[in-house]
Amino acid sequence: MGLKREGMVALSPDRELLGYWCSGCECLHMVNVASDMRPRWTWNGDVNKPTLSPSIRTFWQRTGEAEQTRCHHFLRGGVIEFLSDSAAHQLRGSHPLQPIPADYGGVD
Repeated sequence: MGLKREGMVALSPDRELLGYWCSGCECLHMVNVASDMRPRWTWNGDVNKPTLSPSIRTFWQRTGEAEQTRCHHFLRGGVIEFLSDSAAHQLRGSHPLQPIPADYGGVD
């Protein structure tokens, strides 16, 4: 896909997908911010203090585990607000957005 790092986020070449580092899951979360596909989030256009709406809820299954896990949060003004129904990690409350690690694959 070839994401390009811009400020605290990574964007697809067409700027339709936005990725950011989730400090709770320790991975990149990606959302659709421009295409006609659904779901789609609104983005304030700020690459350093992004705000996305509505909340982001991701599901995935960890290798070797029988059940899916969930991360649910808001991203507002460059701060991730983890919600109480996040099962993927123990982080709760507000945490400043962290930079995408320099060695994270797929992000230039």
